[in-house]
Amino acid sequence: MVFFLPATILVFALATALGLATEALNAKYRDFRLLAVFGLQIFQFISPIFYSFQIVPRNLVGLIYLNPMAGPIELFRLSVTGSSHFYLPRFATSLAVDLIIIVTCVQIFYSVEDDIVDTI
Repeated sequence: MVFFLPATILVFALATALGLATEALNAKYRDFRLLAVFGLQIFQFISPIFYSFQIVPRNLVGLIYLNPMAGPIELFRLSVTGSSHFYLPRFATSLAVDLIIIVTCVQIFYSVEDDIVDTI
């Protein structure tokens, strides 16, 4: 259960950052919500929840960890089941992608926030 809290914090931070950026861009560009819904559906299917790492070819497993949710999902699996395909360098890749996305989303929010009041 040691890994459950860090996984939860990572998911919370990523969701908050994506929510900030999505709502800021939605307030400025009204059609952005359609793109966000489509992106969320695609994101759900490429997350390693619906499939096992055992069906993915060995040479593509590293690419899966470019998905920002791959690391937290494996931490959840490790904390709940006790067994996982957790590998620290791959988790570090997922964590780096998480941090890049969080920083980018916060910058998007701060760059658009002054125009949101005028738009609304």
